[in-house]
Formats: sequence, C-alpha cells, structure tokens
Amino acid sequence: MRSALLIAIAALAAAGCGDKACKDKTLFVTFSLAGVTNVDGADVSISVAGGPAKTTHVALNPSLSKPSIEVAFPNGYPSGQSVTVDLDVKMGTLLVSSGSATVTLTGSCMALSVPLTAAPTANKHQGDACAPGDVCDTGNCVDGYCCDSPCAGQCQACDVTGAIGTCTTTSDGVPHGTRTACNGSGTCGGACTGASGTACTYPATSVICGAACDGKCDGAGSCSSTTGGACPNGFACGATGCNTSCGGDADCQPNFQCMAPNCVRVPESDCLDGKDNNGDGLADCADPTCAPMVACVPAPPVGDELGLLQAAACPTTFPTTEVQHQGLNAPSCGTTGCTCDPILNCQVSLDTSGSTTCNGVTNFMQTIPIDLAQGTSAYGTCTNYNGTVIAATRLDSISSTTTCTHAGATTPPAVSWGTNSNFCAGARTSATCANAQEVCAAKPPAGETMCVRVPQAGASCPAGFAGQSATWYSQVLDSRSCTCGCNVTQTATCQTVVYFESQTAACPVTGTPSTCFTGNNGIGYCENNPGGLSFCKYPSGGVGAFQIKALATSNTGTCATSSTTSGSATPAGGSTICCQ
Repeated sequence: MRSALLIAIAALAAAGCGDKACKDKTLFVTFSLAGVTNVDGADVSISVAGGPAKTTHVALNPSLSKPSIEVAFPNGYPSGQSVTVDLDVKMGTLLVSSGSATVTLTGSCMALSVPLTAAPTANKHQGDACAPGDVCDTGNCVDGYCCDSPCAGQCQACDVTGAIGTCTTTSDGVPHGTRTACNGSGTCGGACTGASGTACTYPATSVICGAACDGKCDGAGSCSSTTGGACPNGFACGATGCNTSCGGDADCQPNFQCMAPNCVRVPESDCLDGKDNNGDGLADCADPTCAPMVACVPAPPVGDELGLLQAAACPTTFPTTEVQHQGLNAPSCGTTGCTCDPILNCQVSLDTSGSTTCNGVTNFMQTIPIDLAQGTSAYGTCTNYNGTVIAATRLDSISSTTTCTHAGATTPPAVSWGTNSNFCAGARTSATCANAQEVCAAKPPAGETMCVRVPQAGASCPAGFAGQSATWYSQVLDSRSCTCGCNVTQTATCQTVVYFESQTAACPVTGTPSTCFTGNNGIGYCENNPGGLSFCKYPSGGVGAFQIKALATSNTGTCATSSTTSGSATPAGGSTICCQ
C-alpha cells in the first residue's frame, strides 16, 4: 500500500474538478462555512486506506463561505484506494466545527465535499469559574478556572489570588488541586516555595533533623540517620527537633544567649588578648563575635608598626598618635629686630699759600684735607702750619660720604610643613589567625585603610601593603642663624659749608672771626680766583687761624637693614608609610 504524504495543502477559492485550479492527480476538497463565523484556520488530516494520517494546519480566509483545499500525493496518485479526510475548523485553539468524509479515488482528479458539524458553543472565558464539561475559549479548565495554559507543573496553579486564570508558580507550600503532593513532612518535607514551578523544593542536606537533632535531611523529603551536629543559628534541640525561636537561654546552645526570638552568641570580652573569654573554644579573630571589631591582616616585619594614616584625631582603637609631615618650608632670615644708623661725613680741602696776593696765586704750598662729621667743627693749624707761615687759604673742594652702622639682632623664622598628618599606631595584635603569616588587629574605621610604618625614608613596602606609599618625617634639624647688616641706599651731600678765618693765632678761634663763606662775599673774597672757589686772605697778612664747619641741611643719607642666613633646616625622622 502506498503511503499518501501531503506535501501541499492550500485554501483556495471554490472550484470544481476540471477548473484550472484543480491539478492532475490531486484531490479537491471543499467544505462550507455558511453560518460559521470567527474562524482563521483548519486542521486537515489525510489517511489513505486506513494508513497513518498526515495532519497539516492551513490558514483560512474568513471572507470565504466555501473554501477549498487541494491535496497532492507526492508518491503518486492512489487511484482505486480509499482516502479519508478529517477537518477541524478552529479559531485559534478553539474548535468551531468539524467533519469527515471518505472517497475511493478514480481518474486523475476527484472532488470531495466534507460536511461540517458545529462544535459546542464556548461559553467560558479566561478567569471564569469552570467545571468538567464546561467549554473554555482558552481550551483549559484548570483548578476550577479557565486558564491561559494547561498549567500542569507541581507548583503551578490557576487559582492564585490576584492572578486567577493565569498559570502562576506558587509559594504557599502545598501543591494546588489534584497535583502530586510534595514528599516528606516536618523539617525535611518539601514545599512549593516559588523557586520552581515544576517541582517541590526540599531543605538542603546540611539541615539538622530528627527528634534528637541527630540526623540531616536527604534533600528528597526524608531525615537521614547520620549524625546531625549542632542546630543552626545557635538554637538548642527542642522536643521535636531544632528550636527556631527562643524564650530563654535554655532554648539556645551553650555560649549562646536568648535575645528573643533569636539566639545570639555570647561575645568575647576582649578581642585582642589572645584568650577565649566566652568559653566557646575560639579567641579573637577566630571568634565570630569579634568579627565586627578585628580582622586578620598581613603581619608586618619586626620593627614596623601597624596603624592608620589620617589627618583627623586618632580613634581609640589606634590610640598612639605619631605626627607626620611632608614638604618642609624653611624661610631665610628677615630684618625684624635689626637697626641701622647712617653717618654723614664731609671732607673739606683747603689750598694754603704763603702769599697774601689774591689774584694770580698759583704757588699753593699744599692742600689740607679736613674731615668733618655732620654738624661738627674743625680748626685749622695756627700761623706756623708745618713750619710754614700761612698767609692765605683757598677752599679747594667739598665731598661727602655716608656710612652705616648696624645694631640689634634677629632670629630665623619658624619652619612649616606643606602637609601634616597623623600615623595612628595600633595598641595590640594577637596570633589567632589561621594563616601564620597574618596577625589579628583592630579593624580600621569605615573608609580607612590599614597601613604599616617602616622607620626608614624611601624603604620598600612589606608584603600585603603595596597599595600606596610615601615618605613622611617626624621632626626637623634646624642649624640656621641670622646676622644683621646694613646697605647704603642713598649717598648724602654736604649742602652748606661755613669757612671761618681769624687774624688771631688762637686755636680754637675765640671771639668773632672774620669769615669767608662759600658763594657769599666776605673778607678777602676774590671773584676771579682760580677754580671759582672762595679764596680768603688775611687783610694785614699777619698770623691767624682758620676754622671749618660742615652743616648738612638735607639728604643726610639713608641705610637699609639687611640680614644674612647661615646654616640650614632639613627634615629628619623619616619613615615610609605603606597602605593596603
């Protein structure tokens, strides 16, 4: 018997055999949709002489009242054999009508009309309550409601409050409806927890179970007979198993206390003394009650310190404050405390002659320089000057100088640092870490990082502290000293010089002398004297004395204070601070 495989089924416009739509060696199937609405497809099942059926879904044009389907037989037209066509006309998954017809094929093209019978009217919608025999337009009556899917999972249901008619994974423990119950009960029993829709969830194999708390769950709903160990969360074993709440310390294991409804471990009284203070066999970093306060960190080399580097005050858990600095600033000496005293000196030069003739005197014997401090007077030599009688004198030149003398003292300005911080060293550590290369130490405050101080500038960082490093200093060596000084900033001039001469030989001059002033008429003044300078002579040519007085009326000279710095200031007490 040849098998008839359907290779092409198409919904066509109504046509009879012999119409050009009917191809050779095909079966032309027609059916009527008169009075039938809301259809979009049909399931077509073809079987030849009782052989296996081939079912194909075809789309239908809802505007056609009498669609047709052309069936091809790829293995040859089964002429002389009986062919059965079953039709289910649907709207989505909802069956609208159905029918069946059988024909024995002859010739090369035959027509077959399949009568349809309307299916029961669907009168229930998603979310409506339903019972066996009711028709839901979703095709699924589950848990008493029309559901959007078959919803067959062990922990699925269509009757979940807030989601009626929608298949939902349940979390209320027991499977709904007629679904298979979870295995076991009590501590190890399974339950629908929301973790899976297809199967119950069971406690882990680490869960303690049994009336004597001497077993463990097997993960499939039963309690094993193996040794269970301690109940979780510090609870003691109760009458029916591990307690899950406490009303007093008796409901908790040893070394736990009741803080209803929870059992909490009795904390260590000291988490850095290396001792088991609460009797649970654990000390410091090994005791979970110390976890908020201490932690294991890499052990620093001998001589290095564990601690924190921070600008704020050190916390009580790191009580030793070691001030650290960077960026030394050592200013040079200033002039505060230094003073300067300016002194004006005037020098008057006199040309001397033995001639009393005013004009044309050129044979001056010598020039006599006379230094005068500001506001002072000086007297010349009497008649016999160096053994020579002075008959006349002439003012040759006037010059001035300013000198400064310093006084007072000053000290170097204080040094300062660009950055100041604190290294806060920890008080204690203990050897209670599982790793022998670590020590138990106080935890840094939130946001802070554990560091180590290596007492050497520019040192390498020890293992475990390679996050950041820098050199810091704790002190400064200062050998600076200051010396005051003065600088002449303006040279003074002798603006007024008074030149006296006397006809007496007395030194100093007494009485009222005859005078010769620079730039003014006076006794013995000659207008055409050489060099344009005043020239005085004795009227009678006799013996006499001269007196010079220098007066500075302004520009007396100024001095600027200065200082010299010797020595230097250098940072000392260097350490390398390395942080995790």
